[in-house]
Amino acid sequence: MTAAPNPHRDGRQSPATRVPKGITRRAVITMLGGCAQALPLTVSAIALLADSAPARAGANRQVVADPATGLALYGHDPLTYLVDGKARLGKPVYEENWAGVTWRFVNIGNQKAFADAPDFYCPRYGGYDALGIARGLATAGKPVIFEVHKNRVYLFYSHANRHVWLDARDAYIARADQRWSKVRKSLAQ
Repeated sequence: MTAAPNPHRDGRQSPATRVPKGITRRAVITMLGGCAQALPLTVSAIALLADSAPARAGANRQVVADPATGLALYGHDPLTYLVDGKARLGKPVYEENWAGVTWRFVNIGNQKAFADAPDFYCPRYGGYDALGIARGLATAGKPVIFEVHKNRVYLFYSHANRHVWLDARDAYIARADQRWSKVRKSLAQ
């Protein structure tokens, strides 16, 4: 994170002045069509922009990761989908590096299990939207929108995509499995 000039004498950073790396005021103004020139750039404005369009994968990103932190699945523990049946944020004390990104876990047991079998515990298609992969598109899945099917985790960009997927999941899995290698190669370019 980069920060705007600090108005606090004690060195604290105001939450509204923190900006993720790579996001500039000019980029936000351009995305808003110039209407934000008088507005200060805030984290909430960036979040609004991030939710307005599907998050696309960056170059060499075969696993969905937060572009600001480098955390896989935006910091969510990949094992909690199977163990707890829900998405849970991992803790900084339990981290593992795999596939060029940092993974977080809620406990040491999950961390060790992942280290022993990362290909199994990583969500299918690297955490990209499973329906998107079936359609040949790499759109980042959101860690809180998921399905566990036959002990594998599938993430989705939206609840609508998950709903469509559920109507014909086996057909979509077959199609996504066929298209994943081509999509994966495009992510590495």
